[in-house]
Amino acid sequence: MFIGKRRPSLNPELYAFCERVEDALLYYDERRRLHRTDGPAAEYLNGDREWFIHGYKHRDGAPAVTWESGYEAWYVRGVRHRADGPAQTYPNGDRKWYVHGVLHRTDGPAVENANGLCEWWLNGHLQNVGHTNSTDVCVVRQEVQ
Repeated sequence: MFIGKRRPSLNPELYAFCERVEDALLYYDERRRLHRTDGPAAEYLNGDREWFIHGYKHRDGAPAVTWESGYEAWYVRGVRHRADGPAQTYPNGDRKWYVHGVLHRTDGPAVENANGLCEWWLNGHLQNVGHTNSTDVCVVRQEVQ
């Protein structure tokens, strides 16, 4: 449900217009795609925030999705991606590494769950399954063929 009027941007390079809907403030480009270069394009009343560039989730050097609950997700041009750490982190401690949209990690498990489950993925293909030992190190339990 739309509440209020469209507000044109004072600087159309940042965004063309914004509107307030029931639970969010949304910023758009001239083609009505979520877009904002100077902050989140979607700001929700509950504190959740999402960054978009021309309709794609995207943010350089920081998560493109941050939820008040503590969930964070890194995106580049609409694809989950982070080269130097987990692309998704959850409030319960779960972490997932994505490169160009697929689970991938060469220096450890690409999935580390708070319950101790670990999964090794390369280029989107599951390689091994393991668990966390008493020293919080993931060890292989089963190789996947």
